[in-house]
Amino acid sequence: MKYLNNNKKINSLPSWQELPLGGKVLQAGNSNDYQTGNWSENKIHWDQKKCKQCNMCSLVCPDNAILKNKQNKMIGISKQHCKGCSICIQSCPFKALYKN
Repeated sequence: MKYLNNNKKINSLPSWQELPLGGKVLQAGNSNDYQTGNWSENKIHWDQKKCKQCNMCSLVCPDNAILKNKQNKMIGISKQHCKGCSICIQSCPFKALYKN
């Protein structure tokens, strides 16, 4: 079972269909509380060999979808949260992120 930073089980989070109508943000900083990864068919992929661990992607990701370990090193992309907006791709100076 995978867990987020706030110890919530990933499969216990509401899907995008369960979001409040009207696009209201009821509480700021709640991107970890919703699974929005199935909004787009274009998924972001990470090339571990090209990545230099600069963390620019995690700074710009609006969905907190960049997964990091305790040493603050990138270990992947959360498919449950990534909407495929490509902001991380544009920010990566090493071209380590790409769309399918």
